[in-house]
Amino acid sequence: MANSKCMLSVVMNSGVVYQVSFDDQKVAKKAKDDWISAVETFNITYTDGSIINVNKKFVESINLTPINRSHISTSIERVLKELSNEHIEQMRINSIGSKLQDIVYAIDRSAR
Repeated sequence: MANSKCMLSVVMNSGVVYQVSFDDQKVAKKAKDDWISAVETFNITYTDGSIINVNKKFVESINLTPINRSHISTSIERVLKELSNEHIEQMRINSIGSKLQDIVYAIDRSAR
């Protein structure tokens, strides 16, 4: 279980989610255990030095999930492909719109 990247998420009753990524799953599991065993509050400390004090009575769940890089990569590729397809479709629409404007302009000129 060690040395694999993972994400520790704290889901609050309000819907806010705090996420911290860890390079080592053992360290993440220890942090999760510490947070769960905290009496009233626990701190989430980020690498930039910011600290969030969490009151346990507002916590809905604490989840530890492995980061599957290949899944993320596949998801990103799929989103990029969808964006590319939408861009191509938008370019077609723009081209048709431009041709319609040319036709309208030609009709207006011929009517004069």
